[in-house]
Formats: sequence, C-alpha cells, structure tokens
Amino acid sequence: MKDIKLLFLLIFLSFSVCSQTDSMMVKNASGKTLKRLGKNALLQNDPSSAITFFEAYVRNNRNDAASMYLLGHAYLKVRDYDRAQHMFLNAYTTNKEKAPEALYFHAQMQKSNGLYDSAKVNFEKFKKEYKG
Repeated sequence: MKDIKLLFLLIFLSFSVCSQTDSMMVKNASGKTLKRLGKNALLQNDPSSAITFFEAYVRNNRNDAASMYLLGHAYLKVRDYDRAQHMFLNAYTTNKEKAPEALYFHAQMQKSNGLYDSAKVNFEKFKKEYKG
C-alpha cells in the first residue's frame, strides 16, 4: 500500500515538473522560437498550445500583423470568438497588407457574437478593399 502511494506521488510530481518546464520555456524562448512553435502547433491542430506561444510572442512584438492573424485563427479554433474578433481587428489595423483577410474574419466573428449591423458594414468594407 505504501509503495502505491509513493508511486502516485512520483507520477504527480513528474507531471508538475513537466508543466513548470513548459512555462519556463515559454518565458525564456526568443521571439523567433515562439513564433515557430506557434505555427507548428497550428499545423499539428493544437490551437491551445498555439495560443500560449503566440500570446507570448505578440506581447513583445506588437507590430507583427501576421502573428496576430494566426493568433486570431487559434482563438477561432477553440471557439473563443470574442478574443478572435479583437485579434483579427488588431491584425487588420496594424498592417492591412500583411493580413488583408483579417477584416473578413473580424466581420465573421462579429456575426458570431451577434453584432450583425457592424458585421454587415465590415463585410461590405472588405468586399471593396480586398484585391485577392
């Protein structure tokens, strides 16, 4: 019985040590590494991890519209439409050329959040501006 308790304690401690390593890795990683890890997490269909990496990256690189756009997609995949809406808007206002489709997704999130009139205005604006 004592051995089983000790085994469970060791398993619990090993999981807590692993989670601390991950948070320390995010804290100490370079911007380039965080962006690469976020992109890879999205490619592996792991939006929760992508959110962690992109949030850390965007916190220090507020002018990277492409990363904001990818963070918006990660929020979209976990169905956090409010955060996705704001991140797509941030990407669009930061650099329209780097994230031209962000306005469309911003309008889509407005529609999902029940802001139909605003969504209609932004869909029409997107239709006029987008040259893709």
